[in-house]
Amino acid sequence: MNNIFNTVYRQDYLQGFSNGLNPYLKVDENQNEAYLFGFNQGRLDYERINGKIEYGIPKLIVTNKVLEDFLWPECLESA
Repeated sequence: MNNIFNTVYRQDYLQGFSNGLNPYLKVDENQNEAYLFGFNQGRLDYERINGKIEYGIPKLIVTNKVLEDFLWPECLESA
């Protein structure tokens, strides 16, 4: 991994990461190292929460925002 503080590298990494979070996109092998690394990290993050894409894509894709919205009302009730 190159220097994440390099502006160009960081932009490519973040673009790859955000594309990796989208289960309907496939990796474009013609991209640079930063994009590919970001894509793989984003895909791992997606699969950590939603399960492997090879097992199918859920109707409701879970994100941190969805989890917060789901768990927040329970926190208020128990207080």
